[in-house]
Amino acid sequence: MHNGRMNDTRDANGLVALITIEAALVTVIGVARERAEAGDLDLAVDEIDVLRAAQCQDEAHYHLLRALGAVPATEVFAIAESTLGGREPLLRFVLALKEIATGAGMALARAQAGAGEPPLAETIFAMGAIEAGHATLLRRMLGQSPPNDRAFLPWRFTEAADALVVLAETGLLDVTPDAVAFPGPLPRDCRGVAGLVPQTTEDALRWRDITAGPKS
Repeated sequence: MHNGRMNDTRDANGLVALITIEAALVTVIGVARERAEAGDLDLAVDEIDVLRAAQCQDEAHYHLLRALGAVPATEVFAIAESTLGGREPLLRFVLALKEIATGAGMALARAQAGAGEPPLAETIFAMGAIEAGHATLLRRMLGQSPPNDRAFLPWRFTEAADALVVLAETGLLDVTPDAVAFPGPLPRDCRGVAGLVPQTTEDALRWRDITAGPKS
């Protein structure tokens, strides 16, 4: 894993946006899982399993961004009852957050590639690929056919920081008395999930050199 930090102000603001989105996803999915387990949200067993794994992966993204120096704009989120009032509103809301995350990641990866930081660009791309996979699974749950309906992700943001404005429009950043603190009510459950630490080309080459042993 690349241990560098993003020093450009725009990149730092982009990190703030992305880590806030990841924290929001972990928290929203945690509340949804709690309600589903209590029988207050009608999700199928396999749907809960997908959300459980996605929550684990989103929290891995959160901790990676923390390691890069990112601090969320907030870690307390206002989750509207309308979002949690049924299966379809919940899945559509999580899908919208995933699409914001992929757009922010695309903008931030571009910035890092332009700044000559290929390991960071590679890591952010790897995060975005997982988020896009989640979005495809959510579209399938919502009955979209085909759920993988694009050859390329749509462009969303000139700078990743712009995603924070869109996140605020969801209402998650509102100050309310019943807002939920990250990481939410349930412990993460990472059963069956691998790859919780990113690996860049530099990491792979370093490991290859170590395992190859000394040259004769």
